Order: sequence, then C-alpha cells, then structure tokens
Amino acid sequence: GSSRGSSSSSQRPKGVDAVFEVRGGAMRGAHIWRAWNTLNEGSAEDWEYWPHFVPEQPFEYPCTLQAADNAAARLAPEEMQCPVLQVEGAMTRLQAAATS
Repeated sequence: GSSRGSSSSSQRPKGVDAVFEVRGGAMRGAHIWRAWNTLNEGSAEDWEYWPHFVPEQPFEYPCTLQAADNAAARLAPEEMQCPVLQVEGAMTRLQAAATS
C-alpha cells in the first residue's frame, strides 16, 4: 500500500503555499522540475523537491506583471460580468506590460 495520505488524522493539517518551477516547453514537453511548499514547517512532503531552497527569500513578481497589475483597475464582482470592462482591463494590462 501507499504511504501517501496515511498521516494521523490527529495531526494539524498544514497550509499550502506552493512554489513551482516549470521547464521544457511545448516542443520539449513542459514539466514541473521542482516544487516546494513554503508552509511545510521544515518537513518536506513526498511531492516536494527543491535543492537549496531559501524560504526567507521573498518572491518578486516579474516587472511586466507588476506593471500590468498596477495599470489596471480591479473590477468589482458585478463588473466582472461585463465583457467590455473585461476587455478594457485586459488591454490596459497588456499595454502596461509591453511598455515596462
């Protein structure tokens, strides 16, 4: 039998804040090369593999993503139903990312 999922139910469940690194591509077969749960409290799960992972090192989004996030207004839930506002937001994000 598999040991996966066999932990005691009395243990407090851990949260998951996973970091993945993908390698390969469409032609070479994209795959997850390494993964780590930053909330693992120092005890890696079977699925985690990341040599020399530094959990204290803050993750920083790429500058293009930061520019896109800063440029577009956040839509309220009711505004998300409007295709025109969705397209306008997407175009604003795209323009900001392209010029960053």
